[in-house]
Amino acid sequence: SLASRDEPIPKDQNKLIALLKQRADSYANQLGNAWNEISLITEVEKPLYFKELGYRSVENGFIDPFNYDNPNGTLDILHQTAAYEAFLAAFWDAKWPWFAGVYFWDVAVDPRRTGLGDSGFSPIGKTPTEAVIIKRFK
Repeated sequence: SLASRDEPIPKDQNKLIALLKQRADSYANQLGNAWNEISLITEVEKPLYFKELGYRSVENGFIDPFNYDNPNGTLDILHQTAAYEAFLAAFWDAKWPWFAGVYFWDVAVDPRRTGLGDSGFSPIGKTPTEAVIIKRFK
């Protein structure tokens, strides 16, 4: 989760990204500290890959994103975009020496599970979310 249910969620997209990035930065710092300790003890530095990262394109989809069985939620692609932006800024843009990449959860290619009307995890066809991810790969 990049936010909690009891905190106010900003309506402004830039303020929302900043809020979510605070939590993502905290996670990145915790992982960085753990990686440093493990590397010091083992005298081995290995890269870390995130096995799964995903946020549904629903309002507050960054709260309990692991709850993928819940079919409810109001479509909100900008909340999905903000979550990916915050995560990628905290991990990818920070250029952590241990961060090697991420696998995106449930990137659907079925046109019935993509696009601006889809409330699922896939960023495909969701222009603002796709742009946040693609700019990191250029």
